[in-house]
Amino acid sequence: MISSDYIPRSLLQSIFLISHQTGKPIYEVMRLVTSNSAKVINFFGDRGSLEVGKRADLITVHDDGNFPHLTSVVIHGRRVA
Repeated sequence: MISSDYIPRSLLQSIFLISHQTGKPIYEVMRLVTSNSAKVINFFGDRGSLEVGKRADLITVHDDGNFPHLTSVVIHGRRVA
């Protein structure tokens, strides 16, 4: 599990750094900040993964090789940014 309450952007960057350094696919590393974290704080029942019946919160990201950049935000299934 990876978490941060001071620099939220570091979570996104950590996913890409770990993936690049270990060769593991993004979807596998992403679990460190999504489903694994949701399980630890007992939120996995309605968030932490994309499944029928759960909140449809997600982001899209562009990785330019230096820093990942947020490109859109979807909350409860509706694009808000």
